[in-house]
Amino acid sequence: MHVKCTTLWLQKHGNAPGEYEDAAHPTGLIEVTEEDEFRCAVADGATETSFSGLWADLLVQGFVEKESLSESRKKWQEKIPSSDQPWYVEEKAQAGAFAALVGLSLNSDQSWICEAVGDSCLFHVREEKLLLSFPLKSAEEFNNRPSLTCSIEAASTEIETIRLTGDWQNGDKFLLLTDAIARWLLHDFENGVTDLLSLENNEQLSKLAAEQRALPGDDGRPRMHNDDITIMKVEIN
Repeated sequence: MHVKCTTLWLQKHGNAPGEYEDAAHPTGLIEVTEEDEFRCAVADGATETSFSGLWADLLVQGFVEKESLSESRKKWQEKIPSSDQPWYVEEKAQAGAFAALVGLSLNSDQSWICEAVGDSCLFHVREEKLLLSFPLKSAEEFNNRPSLTCSIEAASTEIETIRLTGDWQNGDKFLLLTDAIARWLLHDFENGVTDLLSLENNEQLSKLAAEQRALPGDDGRPRMHNDDITIMKVEIN
């Protein structure tokens, strides 16, 4: 099972790169031959919570390395600053960080498993046609209050990780996207998937995002919302 995995990302317009709060694992461009299993994930840290980028990063690494949620939570607690922080930062840290996650496991028996919490999405593409999107299936399903995983168990509400299984064929492609780019793609898949699969670097992604953020959608808002963007493209041969 030969897998090519490419990750592109872009921070919210007006923010510095250091303010990017999505995460992906692996990152950059990799090509691997796996005998048994290949795992990858993207996550979207909730901007209104503290240290959410760190939490998103720990979640994607935890998924790929098959860590338990409690192990990831312990690492988050160990990594956040524990003293000399403004009172409001400490107060928000005590409430925990939140993030959406979508992770994909490709197996050598040509099966796949996807796990998701929130509105980061998986798209399965064959011969440039969409076979499915998961967990959301239409742009209208996105809202301002998605289910999110919390970095502190005591502050967490009961969130269920949902799973979907399927089969892959040689030449299939998967896209793992955070919410702004997933919502945009579900508005116009036929044109959008060609645009995304042709992207080769972050500069091309930045150009596409600037163009789409300047165009009005059916609701009068920009076709692509101004948010952090993460695109993971996975190809199997």
